[in-house]
Amino acid sequence: MANGELPQGWGVAPIGSLCTRTETLNPARQPRATFEYIDVSAISNESWSIIGSTTYLGSQAPSRARKLVRAGDVIFATVRPTLKRVAVVPADRDGQVASTAFCVLRGVSEKLDHRFLYYSLLTEDFTARMENLQRGASYPAVSDGDVMEQEIPLPPLPEQCAIAGVLSKLQGAVEAQDKIISTLKELKAATLAKLFREGLRGEPLKETGIGEIPESWEVVTVGDLVKLGSGATRPSEMAPSQTKEKPFPVYGGNGVMGFSNKFMTTEDSLVIGRVGAYSGVVHIAPSQSWITDNALYNRASLNSRTNLKFLSAILSYKRLSELQRQGAQPLVTQGVVHAVKIPLPSLEEQEDIARIITGLSDGIATASAALQTRQHLLSSMLHLLMSGEVRLESA
Repeated sequence: MANGELPQGWGVAPIGSLCTRTETLNPARQPRATFEYIDVSAISNESWSIIGSTTYLGSQAPSRARKLVRAGDVIFATVRPTLKRVAVVPADRDGQVASTAFCVLRGVSEKLDHRFLYYSLLTEDFTARMENLQRGASYPAVSDGDVMEQEIPLPPLPEQCAIAGVLSKLQGAVEAQDKIISTLKELKAATLAKLFREGLRGEPLKETGIGEIPESWEVVTVGDLVKLGSGATRPSEMAPSQTKEKPFPVYGGNGVMGFSNKFMTTEDSLVIGRVGAYSGVVHIAPSQSWITDNALYNRASLNSRTNLKFLSAILSYKRLSELQRQGAQPLVTQGVVHAVKIPLPSLEEQEDIARIITGLSDGIATASAALQTRQHLLSSMLHLLMSGEVRLESA
């Protein structure tokens, strides 16, 4: 328990004293029967839920497939416990088999609301205690006993239910917003596919080496439109609004990567990740941005035939990451990018397409900001309610 006074009427109890025994089994004893297996990778530490399972024959059962779970059980991954891979087993996963890398907690209903237990395991206080208890450098873990021995604040059962109800609604709002973002991203992907194949003018299509495109469009290479380079010329002096204490943000293949005073753009620039996990990722860095030397970017003006936002969008659509050269680190070279073939409409149509894409991107950005707000509210209320700083009227 963290130091601090408990609210009036609250107690404290070890988790183990609030739970009943769970079952284990060996699926290999029924070699021809199939079962659904939940391993640690099936738990999302973003939504704190089970996002999948794998079907096995008993004869193929992984050696860790031993823990039977029931609807309402709370499962907590004891390997790398600070990652918060925690979930409640939903009704449609009743009877599935979980890995021994989970501590399976089945609350006694007269003492504990299972949702309250679930949120207790998600608090920063509980995570900090697991961090202090974990053992092993390369594969840090805690034991089931470590989890069971932890004491948690315990309001009366009606108040537990009220707290869990509020947090469940907030979590539902987060999940609903996340689905909105997924839908918007799917809409954007479908729109891009249609725009880059059919355009906006309703023209007849013609067959080309890269598929069907409108009759008036050309097929060009990226190198026909822009020359990419790595790095840039160091500016002779800092911009007036910047100081050594307030450097420019550094842009790489995944957006802002940090802050430095290394390389600076003089105009809006196309940035493409060159090496590492973000190789092939495309975006636009605004003028007066610092650029990392592990990114390719447009150092000169674009060809007058090209709209920067259109080019950025179509290169993102082309999935440059699939052109990576494998080695010690994934790599997308300048030559590879220059050789990519793309369809090119008139500049006017490029601008119209870019406006549509910008509108879709802005919608996703707005929805993402709303998601962050809801996540922040959930995190704040999780702390306030589970610590008793904010009290609820119990039914």
